[in-house]
Amino acid sequence: MAKAAPASPPPVPPTPAPPRSASPHAGLLCAMTLIAVFVALAIPLWLIGAMPTRVAGDQNLYHLPAIQRFAADWPAVDLRDYLSATTPGYHLALAAIARYVSDQTIVLQLAGSLFTVGLLGLLGVAMARRAPPAPGPRAVPWAAIAFALPVIASQYVLTSGVWLLPDNAAWWGVLAVLLIALSGRTDGRALLLAGVVLTLLVFVRQNHIWTAGVLALAWWLGRPEPIDDALGHPPLSGRDVRRLLTTPGARARRAALAVLAALPAVALLAAFVVLWKGLTPPQFQGVLRGGNPATPAFVLALLGVYGVFFAPVLWRPLQALLLTRPLTLLAFGAAAVLIALAAPTTRDPDAGRGGALWELAGSLPTLGGRTSVLILALAVAGMVALVALLCGCNRRDRWVLLAAILGFTAAQSASAMCWQRYIEPLLLIVMALGCARVHARFEPAGRGELSARLIGPLALAAVLLGVMGMVVIRG
Repeated sequence: MAKAAPASPPPVPPTPAPPRSASPHAGLLCAMTLIAVFVALAIPLWLIGAMPTRVAGDQNLYHLPAIQRFAADWPAVDLRDYLSATTPGYHLALAAIARYVSDQTIVLQLAGSLFTVGLLGLLGVAMARRAPPAPGPRAVPWAAIAFALPVIASQYVLTSGVWLLPDNAAWWGVLAVLLIALSGRTDGRALLLAGVVLTLLVFVRQNHIWTAGVLALAWWLGRPEPIDDALGHPPLSGRDVRRLLTTPGARARRAALAVLAALPAVALLAAFVVLWKGLTPPQFQGVLRGGNPATPAFVLALLGVYGVFFAPVLWRPLQALLLTRPLTLLAFGAAAVLIALAAPTTRDPDAGRGGALWELAGSLPTLGGRTSVLILALAVAGMVALVALLCGCNRRDRWVLLAAILGFTAAQSASAMCWQRYIEPLLLIVMALGCARVHARFEPAGRGELSARLIGPLALAAVLLGVMGMVVIRG
């Protein structure tokens, strides 16, 4: 009787590499590189002086007049109604410059660019820590730099850095909150820092109160454990959720401390709501009222676009999922289809669905005149990219980044405007932070794989800069 063939061994997923520490030199080099790129792009735009139409409208009709009014009334500024839909922190900071230094527009623009310098400096240091180069006193963190470049190249980040727009001041605060949550520190000093940063963030842009939920989750998670660096189970899997619910009493006590730290930010927001009798100054309440159910599908679609360029980084964790949990990946893809079908995703500027990707979607076929084929396909790709990103991270990063995506999407869904300008910067920051971690945990097998990982985000940065160039040329 013939012997049965031996059973083939089960597929073995890629093994994460042990964490590697970054030198201060690498962090400083990455930060200075990102800042230098921004300055090199900003100086010609300042010298040319021509602004894109959308930027000119926002600066000259809203933010600059708000700054000038605050400067003229200083220090008795009236915050009951002014020409910005945001809380006034950014405008008050520049009003102080206008009052005590110079009220020339170029001076205010240069002062406003410091918020972008702070954003990029913090991002550079964080990226070098998450994707440190090989040991050596002169090692260059190429991956950290490459993954962060799309953030600078985004027209929404670059225009806010060059002209008087408050967006980057808020993104700086959002990044700081995310890094505190990702750090794993839950001591008193970290708690105090989190409360201060969150309050300043809400003082600049009130809708970022969603980051308080990320802090509460971070304190619920507590300090990192050895199991956190094991190859991640898919987010929301039974095993991952059960692990999250162990020792609920201790976790709840820690989370309660984070809630207490967030109370000053909540109280500040409540004070503005009482002052304005709404979530924005009165003159914007009729314009921004209502939500937009297409936002979750649009967030996934944008992740699908970026995921194409970061695919070489995400391939290793995606391979592990395909080998060990293909049905789980299929289930997430099906969920993306349902999300994309749940709300209209055709181009409709009157319904808040306008902008570059919406324009492209409007030129392609639809399903039943209601669902964009492009948004549907990209949403599925975005879900795959997101699941691969999260599974490639360690356990703590996975939950924090997932909470950031969910909280941000919920906050944006409450706005009637599903515009790329409000969404793209956060997604590029999350992709950079997450891919840096994946790159460090799954070290490239050789120069070929390393080059592929770097070329993707560099190509994305080039595309985004090309779009920025077209916007400037067209005016």
